[in-house]
Amino acid sequence: MYLDEDKDKSGRIKGNIFTLPDFTRDGVYALELTAVDVAGNESLLNVNTYARMVEQDVLAYIMDSNPETKTGLYSFQYKNGQPISKRPDNFSDIKICAFAKSDTEVEVLLRDNNGDEIKTDAAGVIDYSIYGFNIHNLVLESRFFKETFQDDTDIELYLSVKNDGKRVDLGTMHIDNIAPTCELPEEFKSWHWYFGEEERTITVSNINELVDENRCKVYDNGREIDFKYYSDNNTLTFTLAKGWHNVGIVLVDMAGNVNNIQEIRNIHVGFFWLWVIGALSAALITAIVVAVVHNIRKRRKEEEESELAAA
Repeated sequence: MYLDEDKDKSGRIKGNIFTLPDFTRDGVYALELTAVDVAGNESLLNVNTYARMVEQDVLAYIMDSNPETKTGLYSFQYKNGQPISKRPDNFSDIKICAFAKSDTEVEVLLRDNNGDEIKTDAAGVIDYSIYGFNIHNLVLESRFFKETFQDDTDIELYLSVKNDGKRVDLGTMHIDNIAPTCELPEEFKSWHWYFGEEERTITVSNINELVDENRCKVYDNGREIDFKYYSDNNTLTFTLAKGWHNVGIVLVDMAGNVNNIQEIRNIHVGFFWLWVIGALSAALITAIVVAVVHNIRKRRKEEEESELAAA
């Protein structure tokens, strides 16, 4: 950035009066000044570095932020600003650089939508090389999340830096260590019979949060089968062909929490039970007929014996 008086952008101006440009971006700016006399002799370099904050109340940022390598800010937030669901034990160290006036405190904290704050133990080193300002190089270690959020947690929080009563939000994070839940069809139970020749589609409904389609599984007789997940109506469907089935379902949310639904065993699709019922019915009818015939014959024999005895 050149001074307004430096029209040809040579880095040199005439005179001893100059105007600093109107800074429009937050940042740290260094003014390097060298005096030159008429003979061309230069003085020692005079460096006066200072910071100017335009729109933000606090000047701070997350270091090493790269969306391609998913580091820094992008380790817990997508490029579009939406938070990435993460388990407390799946965070990385977060490096934060903050600029603050000398003799003022800098805090790194988490803030919920109600404004309630959770203080962190972020710590680091302070650089005093800028006149009137300190550079705080802080690290919020991954262990903080694991140690702080041990109970069931599903919450969105803002990562903020606070200085001299003012605050700036650096990003949004979603901390989730609760397994997803769902509802199975009422009739989808062990030993259930789906009558008919056609295959049956089973719908798992009311999945309470977004799940990771690539990590969810449906097993049929121990073999992984295809399924369809519909995030717009929170359902998952799969199809069972004719025959016997032992079905297992595994739901995994975006944070990696797993719900292993207990296996549903001995489900049948088709007419098997109809044949069983028919066979049992035929056997029962046969047994009844045999019993009736036997009783009739027995009764006739008893009557004949009675008649002979009377004669």
